[in-house]
Amino acid sequence: MDNYDRAFIVSVFLVTLYWVVALIYPDIASPFAAMYQGITDFAIQIGYPGAFIGSFIGNATIVFPFPYVIIPFVLGGLLDPTLVGVVSGIGALAGEMTGYIVGYGGGQLIDEEHTNGFRIYAEEHPWAIPLIIWLLAVTPLPDDFMIVPLGAAKYPWWKIVIPSLTGKIMMLVGIAWAGFFGMEVVEKIFSGGGPTSLISRTTEVVAILLILVVIYAMVKIDWTGLMSREKNEP
Repeated sequence: MDNYDRAFIVSVFLVTLYWVVALIYPDIASPFAAMYQGITDFAIQIGYPGAFIGSFIGNATIVFPFPYVIIPFVLGGLLDPTLVGVVSGIGALAGEMTGYIVGYGGGQLIDEEHTNGFRIYAEEHPWAIPLIIWLLAVTPLPDDFMIVPLGAAKYPWWKIVIPSLTGKIMMLVGIAWAGFFGMEVVEKIFSGGGPTSLISRTTEVVAILLILVVIYAMVKIDWTGLMSREKNEP
């Protein structure tokens, strides 16, 4: 069992423990709910700049699940959904590139074998990495576990910017329009369910666990071994 396995097991245990404690003591404060409620309120007050700032913060938090998509969803019901999505996408990209900078400047802190394998795979499959970046960007899942190693591997930044910006804008424009058409429906579904309700707690925990599973799966990919198997295939 390596450090990644231990970190994953401990993280899942802590998140599950938090959920159990929240069920036993439903009035306990939710740090995640309090954080994104404060940022969301601030973003709504300042409009389009709030869409940029909220998305930037949500994507600049390295491997930390901040559900920033609620901001363009809400603002999409109040402002121009397309413009909200574009501004949010630019902010999201700017946030993601902080992970690239961290990896680029602190590459020596990342496992060298993993970084080398990642670099070789990127060189051998020039089409694959941009596609993976786009697929991650078009979902609300965090991209940091991909962006940080790319920075450490000195992968060209512009090859990240293009697919990431495209995917982020596509996703966030869609979310903003979903807010435009579905805000009233969502409010009816969750009416009476505050941040301490069972549905809110469970949704929060499931989202965090999903993010942890995806991060763990991607980090555990043996890029060096993958390259070796491909080269040995007839």
